[in-house]
Amino acid sequence: MHEKYDAVVVGGGPAGSIAAKTLAAAGVNTGLVDKDHKRIKPCGGATPSRSFEEFDLSPNEIVKKILTISTFSPRGDKTQVSLDGGYLALVERGPFDNSLRKKAEKAGTDLIEAEFLRIKEWQGPVCIT
Repeated sequence: MHEKYDAVVVGGGPAGSIAAKTLAAAGVNTGLVDKDHKRIKPCGGATPSRSFEEFDLSPNEIVKKILTISTFSPRGDKTQVSLDGGYLALVERGPFDNSLRKKAEKAGTDLIEAEFLRIKEWQGPVCIT
């Protein structure tokens, strides 16, 4: 496959998908490379509530809302922190990441399911394998 892009984003998680969507929406010919679109990342899944408005994310992706965070010391002391009127949104990474990649694609990004290996040639056009 030989495609020419103005920008290639490697990694189809939340940061990569939102970056690719932003670039494509600005008219940049963008490719988004992700190793496995079906892979579910076992970590993460928590994002501030304000990110849903800032990045135009669907609140339907939220599985649970955390309003207060509690910490416990080894001695048993407890501290509770309120999240200043917001909340910590928990999402399931598989469906959440997929919906973000689809938003990037809808904005004009080409989704490429492949493993990024290397970049050749740092001056002028580059070749990404």
